[in-house]
Amino acid sequence: MRSTLIILLMCVLALTAGAYLLMTPGIPAETATMPIPNVSEPVTDIVKNVPFIVIDSGMNASGVTTRKNVAAHDAESFARLWKMVHANDSVAMPTINFDTTYVIGVFAGQKQSGGYGIRVTGVEERGDTRTVNSMITGPGTGCVATQALTSPYQIITLSESGAAHRSIDEVALTPCT
Repeated sequence: MRSTLIILLMCVLALTAGAYLLMTPGIPAETATMPIPNVSEPVTDIVKNVPFIVIDSGMNASGVTTRKNVAAHDAESFARLWKMVHANDSVAMPTINFDTTYVIGVFAGQKQSGGYGIRVTGVEERGDTRTVNSMITGPGTGCVATQALTSPYQIITLSESGAAHRSIDEVALTPCT
């Protein structure tokens, strides 16, 4: 009788252990058979900071009335970009080696007063996309600013890339002191 009780107790324990294992979530069957990724494949989510040089900036790109970025990959398109900001003055256009670099103009668009600005804060490349990050500033409430139309801009040069472009703008109000 005692051995029957021991065998019965062992059966109950075995059934309890089996039920516990059956009810506990484990590794799904499809996960267990998934192939291990090839580590030699390029990782496309790595962000690379792209160095750039500011070649011009100002407050009066009178040929541009809306917020936009303009890229110039050759001398002809750069001449059109330069004319957008220097059509009415005699500022000489710099020489750019378009074999290795190109130019981007960032324009804030026409503003109703002074106190506005735009600048590139960084350029990042991730995979096949290059992102131009810009900061657009404006006068805070109660600031005294010139009452003249302005059109802030900045022009940068950076290494040539076949990446697609996108832009991200951050807007900040300048506090009055």
